Amino acid sequence: MSELNFIPKKQFMEEFGITRHTFRVWKDERQLPTITIGYRTFIPKEPLMEWLKQYESNMTETKTEEFQWKNIFQ
Repeated sequence: MSELNFIPKKQFMEEFGITRHTFRVWKDERQLPTITIGYRTFIPKEPLMEWLKQYESNMTETKTEEFQWKNIFQ
């Protein structure tokens, strides 16, 4: 196992700008792929890319909806 193929949980949360609570929700409810080694949690890169493809259209729709609401209130 090369560390290059895994993203540490803390780095993942920072890059996505999410809290521990959101991470837990994504892991439990959206089946975010994780691997726990001892007390540390990692996200494997290849399964993560597949997971992101699954939710990519949902993320795009949400951004569009938020943008439209912002225009209404300006």
